[in-house]
Amino acid sequence: MHSVLPGTRTCSYNSFKMTLICFLPMPGRHGRSAAPITMRRLYGCFPAGVKVLGQPINFKEIYRSSVPTWANHWRYNWDTDVVLDRAADQVYVKYTGNPGLNAVRACLHLFPKHAPQSKVRIIHGYQNDRQLHREIINLDKPGSYTVECNGEPENVFIKISVPSQ
Repeated sequence: MHSVLPGTRTCSYNSFKMTLICFLPMPGRHGRSAAPITMRRLYGCFPAGVKVLGQPINFKEIYRSSVPTWANHWRYNWDTDVVLDRAADQVYVKYTGNPGLNAVRACLHLFPKHAPQSKVRIIHGYQNDRQLHREIINLDKPGSYTVECNGEPENVFIKISVPSQ
């Protein structure tokens, strides 16, 4: 026996603390006898930081089935990525399955609410006249650096780290 959810169902997907939803795959699986069939996917969200009770009113349709009239059985898996216009704390997805929705998967792509620190600390070790030297370089952004020294230096190691906040 195979069970399905008939009609329209709305799922709510939430981001984790300190993250925002920026895009999400929208997979699902429908199947049953073909005529008449209505399969739809819609999503809606509020911009990050907006505190509202209830669901969004303006859902955007991203899929509507187009089943040939000659088909007496229709089964498919359908996938797409939805890139949100603005990052959100929560996304609502409406699935309509007539006669039914067989399966739903959710995979949210989350990004940090605040840009990570971009400072980098480099420790460049080199040997000159059989003596080990270390130079510490702090960079605010990606770029090149130069270590000034006399003689014929030999690079020994480079250690790159991102200081904790």
